[in-house]
Amino acid sequence: MTVVHRRYHALLEVSNILNSQRKMDNLWQACTECIKEVISWERAGVLLYAPEEDGFRFHALETNMPKRVLQRGAIIPRSGSAVGWVYDHQEVHVRPHLQQHQVFIEDQYYAQEGLGRMVNLPLLVRGHCLGTLNIGSVASGEPDSETVEFLRQVATQVALAIENVQAYEQLTQLSQQLTKQNAYLTEEIKQECNFGLLVGKSEILGKVLAQIQAVAATSTTVLIMGETGTGKELVARSIHENSLRRNKPFVRLNCAALPSGLVESELFGHERGAFTGAVQRHQGRFELAHEGTLFLDEIGEMPLEVQAKLLRVLEDHQVDRVGGAKSVSVDVRLIAATNVDLA
Repeated sequence: MTVVHRRYHALLEVSNILNSQRKMDNLWQACTECIKEVISWERAGVLLYAPEEDGFRFHALETNMPKRVLQRGAIIPRSGSAVGWVYDHQEVHVRPHLQQHQVFIEDQYYAQEGLGRMVNLPLLVRGHCLGTLNIGSVASGEPDSETVEFLRQVATQVALAIENVQAYEQLTQLSQQLTKQNAYLTEEIKQECNFGLLVGKSEILGKVLAQIQAVAATSTTVLIMGETGTGKELVARSIHENSLRRNKPFVRLNCAALPSGLVESELFGHERGAFTGAVQRHQGRFELAHEGTLFLDEIGEMPLEVQAKLLRVLEDHQVDRVGGAKSVSVDVRLIAATNVDLA
């Protein structure tokens, strides 16, 4: 079998393997051996652009070099790096003599590992660059044009696979969120309360209904004050039902009904292993109420330390799960109620 045929066969095998993956952790490992059949390399890595860092994180790394300086999870800044240049220009970049010339930030680390050549290729999908594919070898010198073209085609397949896996993970996450929202709303429906009847002819109730109508059309945060049993949750539901979010979830939490240590987890969620008993990821009420309304009853009973985190959510629309390292964006309208004089 000629080199061309072997490369074509390897490219087809890489494409088939990549398209069958559904988890990012398995994505790169599945195709490295296929590439190695036709391309000699000692280090291969995939870096994806991280906007919050304005840099690139190693999401996958395969190497047989005895010394490893740049490990998986490391961040390379966009400015002054080879991966940043490739990302900005969307072109292949080759450094054929790493031991003699270190042009970019990461080159000194590659040289320390003993590499003689590094090829960086953009991961392009429909004109958008996700990051780079890096292929390093101990041998130095310019690679032939056929090798570079083969690697460019491999990079295209990797980029498409990454996009597919990201889309699959996002759909899975949305499906899980919808399942939890459906379970929550089903439980709400089972409650023996009729919240569709807010009726009356008194002057005071008329003013309340007018206020509900006025505030419902906005996205402003609402505080409902009144003694226990006067229908504060009924008013909150009426605001939700008359708002543009009426077709989205109405999620409630009684701050007085939970121990102080559980309020934060219930509101913001937690990651697996965040604390004893956290055996799996848990979505908080903010995530369940995404694009809908969150009703916090007895807001005055919320612990002070949780109130500070609640303020950040209201200002930045970002939720930090307990034990999590990445913020989650949420779009929630907040309605709170109390039966005490907060002032």
